[in-house]
Amino acid sequence: MTDSELLRAYLASHDANCASCKYQLRGVDGHVCPECGDRIELEIKSYGPRLAPWLFALLFTAAFGGFHWLMLISFSVSALFYYVGSFSWLDDSFMYLIGSLPFTITLPLLLFRRRAFLRRPRRRQWVWATLLVGAYVVFESLWMWMMFGLAW
Repeated sequence: MTDSELLRAYLASHDANCASCKYQLRGVDGHVCPECGDRIELEIKSYGPRLAPWLFALLFTAAFGGFHWLMLISFSVSALFYYVGSFSWLDDSFMYLIGSLPFTITLPLLLFRRRAFLRRPRRRQWVWATLLVGAYVVFESLWMWMMFGLAW
């Protein structure tokens, strides 16, 4: 089939709008929009997966989780040198460990369930990503308040 035959066959059975004027092209015979005169072309486009919501959630998860793990490691290592013979540093290390758990659990889920996340409708992806980041902010605020006694 030639290009014009393919275009004619497609427009005979599908609703399509002109890219310029949004004129309904169903049943149009030819390569020109009857409304605005622009050329009509049949194209096959493939849009890659839209990763913005997933990357948004992944970035915040990695940032918050990375902060907690770095703090846990650095505090534990420094505590070994400064609190030799005393176990009072274990309380703080345990708090850093508790602080890192939600992010440690969520990060692999985001990485391994990426396809399932991306199959959801775009709006639902943004809702889940926003809820996840909001939960992180609330958790982080509560954790800092418990850890350091910071006022809201």
